[in-house]
Amino acid sequence: MELFLKNISAAVNKFTEGKHTVFAKKAGIPVSTFQSYMKGNMPKPEHLIRISETYKINIDWLLTGEGEMIRKPEKEGEGEKDNTYIYKKEVPAKEDEPDHALKDKLIKTQDKVISQLELIGQLKDSLAETKEKLKISEELANRIRKEDKDAQRGEILKKRAM
Repeated sequence: MELFLKNISAAVNKFTEGKHTVFAKKAGIPVSTFQSYMKGNMPKPEHLIRISETYKINIDWLLTGEGEMIRKPEKEGEGEKDNTYIYKKEVPAKEDEPDHALKDKLIKTQDKVISQLELIGQLKDSLAETKEKLKISEELANRIRKEDKDAQRGEILKKRAM
């Protein structure tokens, strides 16, 4: 998710001089929703598509850092009139027909990201458990040190008493 935040921030800086509100409004995304994405929430696929279509941003780059930020048409001048180029490949425009290839690719990429986020969550849980065990071990070690010191004092006092 950190990579997405870094990349979306770079896009906001490039296209709207760092103005999140302008970026979100131009893409047709509610500002509060976009702000939640900037705080680490997973973006909706349709919002990623809007960002990609509005700013010609490569979704793979946005989510994974792979490829270039800006999508480029395969041939010079193609895709510029109807905004249909995707991932350096021309996609014919058909009115009233959604771009299924882009949505399928987005869903696959989103599934990868979700899997990675789940793994991160598991690692965080494991780290928290390890920290708790370490804390308990440190407390036990401190208790043992104290008991050893108390035992040494007791032996010293016994010797003095003799």
